[in-house]
Amino acid sequence: MKASAGAAMIAVYTLAFFCGLAFFGRAFNECVERGEEVRSLLREYHRSHNVYPEKLNQLRSPIPCVRISRSTVLTYQRTADGYALGFGDWLVHHTASQDEPFLAHK
Repeated sequence: MKASAGAAMIAVYTLAFFCGLAFFGRAFNECVERGEEVRSLLREYHRSHNVYPEKLNQLRSPIPCVRISRSTVLTYQRTADGYALGFGDWLVHHTASQDEPFLAHK
């Protein structure tokens, strides 16, 4: 009985791990493909409000790069003169700002 319960728990953890990897991979690839859309939304927000938003959810548009465990793999920070936007994995990190498009860094 204990052995089958242990095997079931290992199976559940394994399934959760691989599902998490798959969702992260999908979200990461969506950021690569659609990350510039977020920069466009930020530019439009700035034109209307003369300031960048505190958080991405203020953009009133669905943000790409969504995954289950948190709203998006994108990181966003409003800075004194604009914003810093990024996403990454263990190998490469992509960063952008109000002046620069997404650039990959290893």
